[in-house]
Amino acid sequence: YSFSRLAGTLHRPFDREDPAEDPRTRNVDARGLGTLVHAVLAAADHRGAPDYASLVALHSERHLPPGSAEIATAVELLQRFAGSARARQLAQASELHVEVEFLLAWPPDAGSHKTVISGYLDLLYQDVAGDWHILDFKSNQIGKQGPAHTAAGYEMQMLLYGLAAERI
Repeated sequence: YSFSRLAGTLHRPFDREDPAEDPRTRNVDARGLGTLVHAVLAAADHRGAPDYASLVALHSERHLPPGSAEIATAVELLQRFAGSARARQLAQASELHVEVEFLLAWPPDAGSHKTVISGYLDLLYQDVAGDWHILDFKSNQIGKQGPAHTAAGYEMQMLLYGLAAERI
């Protein structure tokens, strides 16, 4: 199962009244852009000053056709991230782990008969105050309802990631 597409009852279909949210009318390869940005963030040295343009050039051929508009979009997104408070937190993190593989018994407190869910935490880090954080890389467009609304669609995914991190 892909946790990135896990939605359950929290899933909100795209707004049929807003053509920008309709995946059938977009001219952007959203999956290609997302996997490219994810690959670059997974490969970046977050403690230094990553050269995102070079990393995009390195990884783009595996995720997008040559000359795709999404390549420039990826560089722009990553450069904006580089100037963010989160990027500064990562640079100062006391511990930083990328692509942490996990196995999570489900349900978590079941007896000997369990289903096991596997996955990866994109980034797990401990800040300078000693608090742990989980980042899951997303490259979604934020709709007119704002970032909180977009993030709500990932609550179940982050709940599972949080349970997995507790077990780790």
